[in-house]
Amino acid sequence: MNSNREFIHGKIREFIRKYYLNKLLKGAILFVIITLLVFIAYAVLEYFSYFNSTVRTVLFFSYIALFGATFIAYIAIPLAKLLGMGKQL
Repeated sequence: MNSNREFIHGKIREFIRKYYLNKLLKGAILFVIITLLVFIAYAVLEYFSYFNSTVRTVLFFSYIALFGATFIAYIAIPLAKLLGMGKQL
């Protein structure tokens, strides 16, 4: 009876590991796509608009904030849960 319980716990751990690996892979792809698209959009805006330094500063810090937020949401949280930190499934 104990071996059945261990078998089920092993299957559950395997499922959780695969689930968070898939979330991490999907998050990495989304992170790269979002970061590149926003960078290209900002570069095109700057190329055609010749912004002053205030607008450039706002664009820079908004890019850094978006970069940090997407990194945390799509990579750091699934990675932490994959490593067993925090509340899991």
